[in-house]
Amino acid sequence: TYAGKYFNQGALEKDKTLFPGYDVPDGKTVEDFRLAIERLPSQDSPEIFGLHSNADLTFRTLQVKSLVETVVSTMPKSGGGGDGLSPAEIVDKIAEDLLGKVPETFEAEPTKDKLRKLPGGPTQPLTVH
Repeated sequence: TYAGKYFNQGALEKDKTLFPGYDVPDGKTVEDFRLAIERLPSQDSPEIFGLHSNADLTFRTLQVKSLVETVVSTMPKSGGGGDGLSPAEIVDKIAEDLLGKVPETFEAEPTKDKLRKLPGGPTQPLTVH
């Protein structure tokens, strides 16, 4: 099992190779281990995990299929008639409406100045009538 192979004292022996290209680093500092990690291959082979080399091809094929399905599902649908708005135009209209409802940017300094000018200063409670 993986635990038996990789999680034991022997897996940490100096100059031990866990898999071709995956050597146990011989270092004592965090920086030594960071450098060793940076030297690892940028893409793991499925064989490291006990899988056939075709597993990577299958994985990538499924990922591309999923990506294409997602892109196709987000494309505008052609539809029936007339002067109706496209989905993109509907989204733009909603976004414009929401932007129109956003309050102005709050400026802290002018508000602090106004509070300082109040009778009793900024620390007095405000009386609302």
